[in-house]
Amino acid sequence: MNRKLTIVIVMAVGFVLSACQSTDVELCRDEHPHRSDVNFTFDFSGNLEKPDTMTVFAIRNLNLLRYYMLVDVKADGKQPSTGNILAVTPEKFHEPAEIIEGTTNHRLTLHTGDYDLLAFSGNPEYYETNLEQVLRGTVDYVDSLRVFYHSYRNTNDHDSLKKFVKWESENTYSDFIIGGDKRPLYVAENTLTIPKKDSPTPIPCHFSAHNISQHITIEFDIDKTNNSSAIVDSIVCELSGIPCGIYLFSRIVDVSRTFKTLFKPRLDPKPASQSGANKVTVVGEVWVTGLMRSAASSYTTGPGILCFRAYIHTSSGKHHEIPAYINLFNVLSDPTTSSLIRMENGDIKQRSMELYIKLTPAILDLDKYQITSDEAIGIDAWWSPLGADTDIPVDI
Repeated sequence: MNRKLTIVIVMAVGFVLSACQSTDVELCRDEHPHRSDVNFTFDFSGNLEKPDTMTVFAIRNLNLLRYYMLVDVKADGKQPSTGNILAVTPEKFHEPAEIIEGTTNHRLTLHTGDYDLLAFSGNPEYYETNLEQVLRGTVDYVDSLRVFYHSYRNTNDHDSLKKFVKWESENTYSDFIIGGDKRPLYVAENTLTIPKKDSPTPIPCHFSAHNISQHITIEFDIDKTNNSSAIVDSIVCELSGIPCGIYLFSRIVDVSRTFKTLFKPRLDPKPASQSGANKVTVVGEVWVTGLMRSAASSYTTGPGILCFRAYIHTSSGKHHEIPAYINLFNVLSDPTTSSLIRMENGDIKQRSMELYIKLTPAILDLDKYQITSDEAIGIDAWWSPLGADTDIPVDI
């Protein structure tokens, strides 16, 4: 259901943007419209990595007024944020932003009135948004407010990807996103009243943020039974099929395009304790908008493909790099383990906030430099090409 800007109802993120009842609002013909400073502070749930910036969208429904701000997040969550006012609409309310002396930051102010506010992860290196179009009226409905990933074609295009600079993707259908391995998308809501008279002290506005990314845990074993002396030093994974964005108010997932993310999973036992062990358990985690499956179980590229490279050394001192691939078609087709669900009206949403995927064991064969699966297991299977690089100077 669409809601026009003048009557905004936000259900999916847990709060209601309701029409303001106060009539204590200055009119645009006022000679000196009243404004007050606002102190934005943030509290983030859980122990995940916190964003360094948040976008703040403030809407006053009576005598419609909308603000778009980009503010930083202080480490302790108690100090007020600093930042910039990027847009104010309608333009008749827009006045030159006042720069705080000695900084590039603006005074963060709001005009008189009752506001509903939405804050969400705003670092433009990670995310993009259509908020400016929503503010300027080129998008008619607030339900169109969408956050979508900023993507990067190559691993040398951003500092966060350079730790994977040696990675060579065989699944080149789409770009990489950054932060999927550690940085979820945060959203927070609040309401605020700015008094008719200018406040002598900044008005506090505290946001309690929560994660709206789907937490996906992927686990599998590397079977070393025939190569128990080999040591798996590290694993690098590439996961494809991450939907490009999400609508903040309705929580509809945008699957018009999908991306990839890189991450390094945990190993158990760790390399120092692996000698003689018949298996190594691999556990990786990502926080993303969701995960789209492949169009068919036979596809080797496109969305819904997990690839890893195992960096292994043997008692002879040689280092090996062995790639492996698996199409997650079956696990993502199962209603109990699928990432996304199609609603009756056709909308796509996250099936749950937590998704655990247990994959069939990957069998290591150092004689052929391959990783395969037990053919008797009739589910998603691992494969790797022959002729993998059998001697590399170092692992990554």
